[in-house]
Amino acid sequence: MTEQRLLAEHVVTPGGVMDDALIEIEQGRIHRIAPGSASADLPRIAGWLVPGFVDPHVHGGGGFDYATEDAEEARKAREYHLTQGTTTSFASLVTSTTEVMCRQIAMLAGLVDEGVFAGIHLEGPFLSAAKCGAHDPGLLQDPTPDVVQRLIDAGRGTITMVTMAPELPG
Repeated sequence: MTEQRLLAEHVVTPGGVMDDALIEIEQGRIHRIAPGSASADLPRIAGWLVPGFVDPHVHGGGGFDYATEDAEEARKAREYHLTQGTTTSFASLVTSTTEVMCRQIAMLAGLVDEGVFAGIHLEGPFLSAAKCGAHDPGLLQDPTPDVVQRLIDAGRGTITMVTMAPELPG
């Protein structure tokens, strides 16, 4: 049963842009997009309706950081991105000590379990010192089996992406 019907000026769909589209919402989700009628007596959305953005590499937002052990700070950063149209996101971490990263990963894993994030992205600590960008070169390390396993274990299956320099030993 349709809960809500409205008209949108422009809608981006897998098939292209649809102008003056009828949007039908069921159980809180878009159920149908069809040609509408500008003369229909329905609420109107001016401008563009687009699919939610997916961001697999973001470190925080709105003045808040994902490289934290404070779940509320990570939530606030994620909430900021929701207001900007990013509906799906990985929480990206920068290089830190293994101990700090394990605590950050464990906290973020709980948020992944809750559905706040789609996964965790480790940007380091396995980066090249010659191309480390904003990462502290003193904290970079080679990917030893012990360290890699500790990070993976802290994530409990929620680590979805790791940025790693392939030329490093190990």
